[in-house]
Amino acid sequence: MRLPIADCRLPIDPSRTIAAVLTAPGQGGIAVLHVVGPRALELARQLFQPRSGKPLDAEPAPSRLHYGHIVDAGEVVDEVLVRLVPAAQPQPEPVPSKVEGATAPHHWRLEVNCHGGLVAVQRVLDCFVRRGAEAVDAETLLALRARSLIESEAAHALLRASTELGAEVLLDQLDGALEQAVRALPWDRPADLAAALRELLATERFGRALWQPPRVAIVGPVNAGKSSLFNALAREDRMIVSPVPGTTRDAVSALVALSGVPVILTDTAGLPHLAGHSAGEPAGAALCDLRFAISDLRFQSAVLNPQPAIEREAAARASAAAAEADLLLLVLDAATPEHHPGFQAPRFGPRSAIGNRQSAISSPSSLLVLNKCDLGLAPWARDLADGLPVSATRGDGLEELSRRIVAALVGEASRTPGRPVVFTARQASLLSNALAAADAGSLPTARQHVQALLGAPKDRFQIANPLACGSGNLQDMGPLA
Repeated sequence: MRLPIADCRLPIDPSRTIAAVLTAPGQGGIAVLHVVGPRALELARQLFQPRSGKPLDAEPAPSRLHYGHIVDAGEVVDEVLVRLVPAAQPQPEPVPSKVEGATAPHHWRLEVNCHGGLVAVQRVLDCFVRRGAEAVDAETLLALRARSLIESEAAHALLRASTELGAEVLLDQLDGALEQAVRALPWDRPADLAAALRELLATERFGRALWQPPRVAIVGPVNAGKSSLFNALAREDRMIVSPVPGTTRDAVSALVALSGVPVILTDTAGLPHLAGHSAGEPAGAALCDLRFAISDLRFQSAVLNPQPAIEREAAARASAAAAEADLLLLVLDAATPEHHPGFQAPRFGPRSAIGNRQSAISSPSSLLVLNKCDLGLAPWARDLADGLPVSATRGDGLEELSRRIVAALVGEASRTPGRPVVFTARQASLLSNALAAADAGSLPTARQHVQALLGAPKDRFQIANPLACGSGNLQDMGPLA
């Protein structure tokens, strides 16, 4: 029976050894399973066979990962990476471990990284349950581990992580990386304090993306190879690919992992009336028109587009996908000699003539993708200095495109074990407020914001889901339902 998070305040039997899958079911190729309790080490010895042949507890360094297999009754169940670390226990006094040559708590936490399919991870979990571990849901196990408001937020975010990188980084925060960094802020050195706050805030885009995947929309003229690019980045044929213009009528999305960062990638219908390059027109001006036209596509669809209703609806859906995106991939057929057939440029007057609508002056950032480079780049395409030549069918440039997408969305996407990462809007808001106060010379106000960030130990039980709160004030959080 599922145990609500609110009930996790009840006393926990210290003799229990519990196991749970922490990552979201069916999302991503890696699943994370934790086994916690007095028998965790014993069960690890029974089921895990290290590739090195060394006993698992021979080197109990918490940072050490062990590669090997889960083996049950002589059958290899899965290929795994495991880590064994001391775990906090609900007993008032620690009991010495029986690990030879080491002094550590009696309780251990076994972290198992296995394949992420539903059947694969269930088989691994079943191996531990058959040997006496008690299967619980992830909310129960994580709530038991969280000792503070920040760690409670990490526990909830971890449930939504869909990549191995996301699980590892959020586990670091659950283990106290961000909280320790905040508590160690150098209040006696104002200049260093401001620098430390800025360094933490610089991690926010990366941290939030790990459990709130950013959206990337693939847009551009018909027959530019958008669906082929979508399939190449998604690594499977999710879209019908055809040389016939207009094959894609609806926006289709897929959750993909780029350099370990989850991204919602959306393929959209071709847009024949977006501004494009034609003979004699400067390439830079065409690109500017293209970006502006995408940001104002709803106006074009209604006023400038005498297309059949189905094509207008496809354009409207492409517009909606572009408006919701955090990043646009502007895809052009770079092999077309002079211009895109059927891809005529509507001529807009000054932006003020359209009423200076917000959509016309603020749009997502974008990357220009010059597709079909395997057929050779046309002269106009070679003039686009900021364009990236790729071949969706042959794979040319896709690795660099993935790198640029991630850099545009989150900056650097890498993990250093134990690195503090900001991962919620609440945390970022309070740290920004603290930085503003510190820059203004008001350290007492900065301390108040930081204290609100840390909260009190009881705060982790006052909210059903810390991530549901977007404000930077603890008092704005609703009571536990």
